[in-house]
Amino acid sequence: MLTINRIKIEGFSSIVNELELEFKSKGLTVINGQNGVGKTTIFSALSWALYGQSLKEKSTVLTWEEIRPKDYRGCKVEVELHINDKPYHIIRCLDWQDKVEGVRGGNRLLVYPDDDVPKGQREVKAYLIDKLGYSFDLFRNSIAFGQKAKRIIEESNGKRKEILEQALDISFIRDALASVEKEHKELRLERDSLESELNEVEEKLEEAKDELSSAKEAIQSFEAEKQSDIDDCENEISELKAKKADLNFKNTIGSNAYKGLLAEHSKLEDKIASFDEGSLNDLRAYVKSFEDVIKGLKKQKSKADEQLNTESPECEYCGKKLLEDEYKKLRAKALLSSQELEGEIAKNAKLLNGAKKKLDKAIEAQQDELAYVLRLEEVEDKLEAYRKEEARIEANKTLASDYEDAMHRMTSRISRIKTRSLDIDLIKLKDKVSSVKKQRKLASMKFKSVEARINTLNWLRKEPLSSGGIKAYMLDQMLVKINSRLQQYSKYTGFEVEFGVDMESRYKDFFQFIYKNGIDKPYHDLSGGQKQLVDVVTALAIEDITSEALGCNIVLMDEVFESLSLDNIEIVGNLISEKARSKGVYLVTHRDEFQPSNSQRMQISLENNSTVIRIG
Repeated sequence: MLTINRIKIEGFSSIVNELELEFKSKGLTVINGQNGVGKTTIFSALSWALYGQSLKEKSTVLTWEEIRPKDYRGCKVEVELHINDKPYHIIRCLDWQDKVEGVRGGNRLLVYPDDDVPKGQREVKAYLIDKLGYSFDLFRNSIAFGQKAKRIIEESNGKRKEILEQALDISFIRDALASVEKEHKELRLERDSLESELNEVEEKLEEAKDELSSAKEAIQSFEAEKQSDIDDCENEISELKAKKADLNFKNTIGSNAYKGLLAEHSKLEDKIASFDEGSLNDLRAYVKSFEDVIKGLKKQKSKADEQLNTESPECEYCGKKLLEDEYKKLRAKALLSSQELEGEIAKNAKLLNGAKKKLDKAIEAQQDELAYVLRLEEVEDKLEAYRKEEARIEANKTLASDYEDAMHRMTSRISRIKTRSLDIDLIKLKDKVSSVKKQRKLASMKFKSVEARINTLNWLRKEPLSSGGIKAYMLDQMLVKINSRLQQYSKYTGFEVEFGVDMESRYKDFFQFIYKNGIDKPYHDLSGGQKQLVDVVTALAIEDITSEALGCNIVLMDEVFESLSLDNIEIVGNLISEKARSKGVYLVTHRDEFQPSNSQRMQISLENNSTVIRIG
């Protein structure tokens, strides 16, 4: 239920100074005044405050410059109302220079209480219309019957349907469609965003998979290379072992033979060292000394024998023949000497023979020494050869040691190769792929969910909520209410007005019929007074139905008697008076003949170029 309680206007069109009006919820108030004093302006100010639109199209909101006072502050309209018993205070400003609620008014639309009012003028406007429950079109076709305003019958097919849907309280279907359209638009944007997100996730997944695959290939290649390096090292070790084994075998043979020759060489040297060349020479001199002695002795014996064999020997000194006695003595002496010499010769011959034997043994030993020397030379030659071989063997030993070191290095290298690893966390990459897959699944689920919802909304848009759907059927059924009211009003006006929906047409077209004495009368063929009569009863019927669904405490009617005959003025006046029994009806008219009883008069005039009100 909408209850409009009070309006305060300043700087709106002809209302220059502040004007305040309190609305009654029952009774008829007849508003009189000269043309141009601002009678309709009060209604327009109310419309502008609530909807930002005046009842008169293209009418000026701000006071005309030529009549603005020096202290003109701009336009501000305040409306106090209740919506379902909850109080609201609406303030709309246009170029308002002063502050409103502590802030500069400017071009603001303020709604209080503002605990759930959104930010932004457009959002606040939509919020206010939703709270009011009346669109601007329904407001001016049910609450405010404005002079020269476009009537519902003159509206387009779609606009008529929209107004009647709201009046019949089936606008919830239109609202539902609008909500569906809004949701559909939002979901399409969300779907596009989700599709983009899903594509990004798919790309991320492909990248993660490629990264994982590359990592696996890198690891496989790395492991293969590592195994190849290990195999190379093990092959190298096998070759080194074979070379070392071969070197050790030669080293053993060469070493034993060399040791045997060294032992033989030592023995030969010992044997050769045992021979004394000086002893052999001494033996030769010893033999020669005996030979010389024997030779001397033999010479002496030969001389002694020569004396023995001489018959008249001569003195060896004087040369004279020796005497017999002397000769005998000499002979006896010579004989003794010869015998002695013979003994000495035999003795020395014996000694010489012993010396010669010793010398022969020494010579024989010298010949053995020569054999030893020759053997020693032969051994030394072999030792020299073995020394050269030993050098080679030592080189082999060094080489074998090098091979051993190389094998140790290869073994160490194998250990290092086995511990070598790539800086790749395969588990982390797998987890990344798994995580992105979950993201893709979630994004896909969201996308499919939104897509399914969009399909549902498309069905709702094209089927039940479309022009040819349940809304058209409900409108057709609900129009029975309006047609029933119009049928009641036809008793007074003589015109039967009927609205309907062509359920057989593709788009469920809206239609209206106006009958006079059973004859269909096109609206555009009616006279001005007939059109006005039809418009008034249509507005009243719509207001009746709207009151059942929404309800408002006032009805604003501007020049409803325009073009009407006196008889029709009386008919319409009676209908308005009946309406005033349950509503506060505010009626602007120039017809002095309309003076209903139990009504309040409101006189509108201009004072100092500003609209003023006098109630009496």
